[in-house]
Amino acid sequence: MIPSNLQTFFWDADLHTFDPKAYPDNTIYRVLELGGDGAVAWMRTTFSEAEIRRVLTTERRLSEE
Repeated sequence: MIPSNLQTFFWDADLHTFDPKAYPDNTIYRVLELGGDGAVAWMRTTFSEAEIRRVLTTERRLSEE
C-alpha cells in the first residue's frame, strides 16, 4: 500500500492493486527521485537497506543530485 502523500509518484499505477514490494526497483527509484524526507522514511521502513543500496548502484535513471 502506498501512503496517500506518495500516491502522486505512482500516477500510472492502479493504487488499489499496486504492491510496492512487488516492484521494488521502480518504487525505490520514484521515491528517491520525487520524494522528500517523509517519503524516504517510508521507503526505509518498507524496503531493506540492501535493496535500497542495490537500486542506488544499478538504477541508471537516477539523477546525480
